[in-house]
Amino acid sequence: MLIGEGNQAFVDGDTQAAMRIMQEVIRIEPRASSAWSVLANCYIDLNEPQKALQLRIMAAHLNHDAEEWEQLARESRWVLTIFE
Repeated sequence: MLIGEGNQAFVDGDTQAAMRIMQEVIRIEPRASSAWSVLANCYIDLNEPQKALQLRIMAAHLNHDAEEWEQLARESRWVLTIFE
């Protein structure tokens, strides 16, 4: 239920509500990878790529997806070069 509300808030462009809801989802069920992913997208919308990357890494850890890890490795190198 909460994940659906958070997704809807994100789709509606209410980033703050989506963040609040997804943080609550994560508090209740830390293994909910979709909540981590939506929260990461919220940080992308807020132009905080480093925080978004950290959250996407957590989601990838929960999903055990090798391709996702490869993509995140490439992105982390890119983010590090920009923010160093």
